[in-house]
Amino acid sequence: MKRLALCFFLLLFVLPFLCHAETTYKVVIKKTGKVIEGKLLGEDAESIHVLVNGLQVGYKKDQLDLEKMKVLNSQKEKELNLRQGGVTSELQTQHRESATEAATRLKAEKAKQQAATSPGQLSADPDTAALQKRISQLQQEIDTHNAQIKKDAEAGKDITTLTKSVSDLQTELDAAKKELADKTHSTGKNVDAQIAELNQNIADTQKELDQAIHDGQSTNTVTKLRVKLEKYKKDLAALQKTP
Repeated sequence: MKRLALCFFLLLFVLPFLCHAETTYKVVIKKTGKVIEGKLLGEDAESIHVLVNGLQVGYKKDQLDLEKMKVLNSQKEKELNLRQGGVTSELQTQHRESATEAATRLKAEKAKQQAATSPGQLSADPDTAALQKRISQLQQEIDTHNAQIKKDAEAGKDITTLTKSVSDLQTELDAAKKELADKTHSTGKNVDAQIAELNQNIADTQKELDQAIHDGQSTNTVTKLRVKLEKYKKDLAALQKTP
């Protein structure tokens, strides 16, 4: 029983700590002595590349305290098996796949965002157009903050405030996108309902017109039904052209 409890303790507390230790790499800025933690992606003759808060940052070796870093990272050095000029093939593959996926996703999101918020494609509805513009502004703010975070991280500056700001902006952006999606979906449902109603009106009016002609009703009655039918058809054609 004691042995089982010990195994449970190791799995619950020790193993997560060891996993975190293996994936955390410490960079020491020579000028300030500041220690920055992240995930080591690789290094070459002049720089070390680290993933910090989801952003890839490159540090010049001549700006780092390499001796202190060696001490801090000595426990992980063997496992990471770094060599000057590159990284292990497994790490290269993982980073390449991650970078490709991120680039593809970012490209798709930007294309979608540009299509939705470009001046020529803003919704005719004032509320929807304002929402589209807000989404565009939020995305621009996030991009600007991320660029500044990367610069500050490379310079060894504190990025806590900017990172929190990006998180808040992203939450607001997600909420705005959801609101826009709900609004668009609701508009689409309204249009579908109107189209269905017009199709039913056309069918009913056509039936009335055929019956009036068959019964030999007055020309005035037949003319009114034809005018009514044409109006329904025009309304339907206009509605079907609505984006």
